[in-house]
Amino acid sequence: MKHNFRIFAVLFFAAIVSGIVPQAIALDEDQDQDYQRARKLLTEENFVEAMNILKELERENPDDFRVQLAIIDTNVDHARMLKGNNDPSWKAKVYTAFNDLKAIYRAHQSSPEVYLSFAKCYALNDRFQKARKSLKKAFFYNPGSADGLIVQGDIYFDRAKQMAENVFDKDAEQEGYRAKRFAIKSYEDAMNSGGLNPETKAMISYKLGDLYNHFRQKDKAREYWTKAAQADSEGYWIKKSQDRLTFLN
Repeated sequence: MKHNFRIFAVLFFAAIVSGIVPQAIALDEDQDQDYQRARKLLTEENFVEAMNILKELERENPDDFRVQLAIIDTNVDHARMLKGNNDPSWKAKVYTAFNDLKAIYRAHQSSPEVYLSFAKCYALNDRFQKARKSLKKAFFYNPGSADGLIVQGDIYFDRAKQMAENVFDKDAEQEGYRAKRFAIKSYEDAMNSGGLNPETKAMISYKLGDLYNHFRQKDKAREYWTKAAQADSEGYWIKKSQDRLTFLN
């Protein structure tokens, strides 16, 4: 019996070292507050400050999965913004995020958040079919999640914009139209998923307004930015929607 226990202990320790079994190291109360603050900054697109906090948490808790994933999300979301601004530095950030994902994937193969991050990386690298497969895996483990639907909306919105650039390609035009419709549906499904706080609702309304504005549907853009601006709260996306309404008017 003791011999079997020793074998089990050795195998379990080896699994931890190899990354098959994650080490459960919880953040303390102060660290958790810092983590929540970093997540809020990430949602508000303050990538530099979010990363500064997360890197300090990583130094103190190198094996914490939430911190690892938040660092990945910060890099990939920052990369998306940089790519949208035609800044070539986006490539280094998305490659860093992808390599970090591969490092933690083995220990978290049933995590929907991991697959959402993979989907974002693939989409940024124009590997759309890979992104779709990763989204499918994310929804398999967490069906109908608002976070997943928002990411799906972002990916299909970017796809619609990309296809719209092929002005003389009828197939691309049709794919772009389908991607646009699916992005709208994804955002609307996220909005209707329930349990969202006012700031998240404002963010989704802002994204819908941004989509309609990009495709020159100004009245629909105004409708959704107005919804966001009138949310019963104060925050980044509400202020951003108010600014866009001022510009639109």
